[in-house]
Amino acid sequence: MALKKHIRVSFIGAGAMTIEHLKVFSVHKNIKISGIYSRTRKKASQLAKLFKIPFVAQNIENLYTNTNSDLVIVSVNETSTEKVCYSCFKFPWKIIVEKPVGYNLKIAQRIFNKSQLTKSDLYVAMNRRHYSSTKNLIRLAAKENGKKILTIIDAQDISLAKKYNTPNIILKNYMYANSVHLIDYFNFAIKSEIKHIKKIVNNKNFISAIITYKNGDIGQYYCFWNRPGPWSVNLSTKKMYITLSPVEKIQYRNNKSYKNNEITTPKEDLIYKAGFYTQ
Repeated sequence: MALKKHIRVSFIGAGAMTIEHLKVFSVHKNIKISGIYSRTRKKASQLAKLFKIPFVAQNIENLYTNTNSDLVIVSVNETSTEKVCYSCFKFPWKIIVEKPVGYNLKIAQRIFNKSQLTKSDLYVAMNRRHYSSTKNLIRLAAKENGKKILTIIDAQDISLAKKYNTPNIILKNYMYANSVHLIDYFNFAIKSEIKHIKKIVNNKNFISAIITYKNGDIGQYYCFWNRPGPWSVNLSTKKMYITLSPVEKIQYRNNKSYKNNEITTPKEDLIYKAGFYTQ
């Protein structure tokens, strides 16, 4: 079956994440950016002018019927995601939704179940999976035998989120809404099913948990609340220690020299928002 000459892509939302997606899609020759829709039509019109998008839609149905897009990128706020997804499920395009999907697990499960009922092709844009640092972490880990220990260090600041006028419902679900980016590493950096999760500490300043996997690997999660601290991903093997801190960069040391070695970040993760080009 011959590939289409152009893949038609439309966008829902006109905020910062949509702009980052548009920057990447704009440089691919086999992509045709077909349309955009936002509740704030003025913002959508401004992006249409900036990125030469030919159609600004009045609603989601209008977006699909006028573009016949193969793919739609959904980048809306967490409180709008569920309703927007349900509207998208009415049409046969593939759907990429910016994380988090909704603002808690219950909503995410509802969206997933609805996508199954409607047989919709729904994907979540987990761009950290596509960081060059993440890919190198997986590559290095694949060469190592024996038990692995994956340590995630998280930090969230509710007071800072309030300064950005984050809705109260998001603040109440902030670990799901914002920590999901890091917790996701437990889903793919360890190649085994989870056996057990044990919560160690859970208070207003600090949360920690230990994850044991069926193959004997261990996951450690630490989150500091309302305290400064960078995110980091750290993997220990018998012969190597790999760290991502900040998560966009990677260093490793082995048991021969104990000297830190840094892997250069490719230009795609510097020119564009990290992970977006490969994603």
